[in-house]
Amino acid sequence: MKYATIKKSGWKVTHDGGAFYLTFLPGEIGELGASYEVNKEVYERALNSEVSLTQLINEFNIFQNFKKVYDIKKPPELPLRKNTPTKFYGKDFITTHEEDKYYLMYQLGRHGGGHRKIQITKEIYEDARKGDKSTSDLFKKYNLYHLDVPENDVK
Repeated sequence: MKYATIKKSGWKVTHDGGAFYLTFLPGEIGELGASYEVNKEVYERALNSEVSLTQLINEFNIFQNFKKVYDIKKPPELPLRKNTPTKFYGKDFITTHEEDKYYLMYQLGRHGGGHRKIQITKEIYEDARKGDKSTSDLFKKYNLYHLDVPENDVK
């Protein structure tokens, strides 16, 4: 018998050549998800396209009869960034209007990361706020490469 991963909606069973695992995502049964080491019988029952996760858990009493390998926590929900008249969150940049100046801030791809903030014109600021361009697009369109220097790193 060839072993593989059987994926269902929100859960799966896998066989790594030595052990069998039942894994389900947060929200499928409760707030947490988990992975349990199960047996071949559970794995083979999951091959049936009609069986649901709840049926499998109840039929084999998974929580009592099998070892939990790990919990799967729901990832934290990040607050949505709200654009304001003076701050715009683009695809991979932020533009700001501070007093009478306009800025473009973006994350650096170098090792260690960091951010760079360059002064731009009102025209570039307004174009960036349309939301249809990336940092790279803006650099190409307005030839901003000469501003991409370490002196403009955000400290």
